[in-house]
Amino acid sequence: MARISNLLSNFVGSRRLGVVYTGDTGFVLARQPDTVRGPDVAFLSNERERETKDARPYIPGAPDLAIEVISPGDRTREVLGKVSDYLAAGSRLVWVVTPVREEVSVFRSPFAPLILAGPDLLDGEDALPGFSVTVAEIFEI
Repeated sequence: MARISNLLSNFVGSRRLGVVYTGDTGFVLARQPDTVRGPDVAFLSNERERETKDARPYIPGAPDLAIEVISPGDRTREVLGKVSDYLAAGSRLVWVVTPVREEVSVFRSPFAPLILAGPDLLDGEDALPGFSVTVAEIFEI
């Protein structure tokens, strides 16, 4: 997780595009009942950050980009539930990073993710324009 957050933070910071959050920052994705999710890494554009800067401790709405890093104890169903929640609340893109297989699943919708590995290019698309790295770079030590 540290590698991908560093890559994103360096890119976002050098271009002043917004904020990269790590450490399960809470995003309120729905109300009544409240649904709060804390992605492992999240990007919030400057525009979204300005809209939400006074609303803490939890950020209202979804991050532009949500990233979940699979841990050995994670259940596929729960992770896919989070992906669906982020997308339904307005995330433009969700990445699910699977360190054991060194791959990234790219979700634009909850169905049919694009699975990338090794030399495949992971692109920020419209959520983080201009950002791209090979999947292998994420797993370099």
